[in-house]
Amino acid sequence: MNKRFSTECLVLKNSNYKDADKLYTLFSPQYGKFTAAAKGVRRINSKRLGSLDTLNRVQISFSQSYRGIKIIHQAQLVESHKNLKKAMSGIAKGLYMAELVHRFFYHDTYAHESAPEVYALLIKSLQSLNKFYAKYPEGSFNFVPVRIMNIFEARLMRILGYEMSLDNFLLNRLELGEGEVEYLRSLKSGQSFGDFKLLQSSHKAGDAVIKEYVLEVLDERIYSSRLF
Repeated sequence: MNKRFSTECLVLKNSNYKDADKLYTLFSPQYGKFTAAAKGVRRINSKRLGSLDTLNRVQISFSQSYRGIKIIHQAQLVESHKNLKKAMSGIAKGLYMAELVHRFFYHDTYAHESAPEVYALLIKSLQSLNKFYAKYPEGSFNFVPVRIMNIFEARLMRILGYEMSLDNFLLNRLELGEGEVEYLRSLKSGQSFGDFKLLQSSHKAGDAVIKEYVLEVLDERIYSSRLF
């Protein structure tokens, strides 16, 4: 019998596999990003299907098969982030953050020194989005979820060694006002942005800058960013 492992993880994405199975891309603080199959999960009577929805936080047990494919045996839901999934903008931002992690951790790996910190950041960011959408309907205070997403982007870049410099060529070629620069500085420092009106007026330009910086680093299109 193959040895079983247990870990908490976030479901980044999934795809159909064979007739009744699914392949899941998972991100774990212990193992980084890895892919595992759940057998029979597409059958109507499967109890694991809902637990393994994308953006769900789950506790799983898995083993390595003789063919080299990891097999999920059990999956227990820890957190579904159901409130952000009720809003299209919430789903888009959650998927975008998950895709960033997926693309930066481009190889399946069982050892990555930054995985625990990135995992904690991803979970905290999804929880913040979920809390916001539980309290406010879609379309209210739009700059708040944008800022949550931008904080995630800035901190992810720092953790992975790509911290954005406010003096680099990206900012030098853009015409940014004082409000936009202060917005970006607050993302880097982690400090709150006290001026409510300035936050409302500067978040779009600040968001565009950090999105462009992320794309410069990745050197490829983040497809889910087209959703918002």
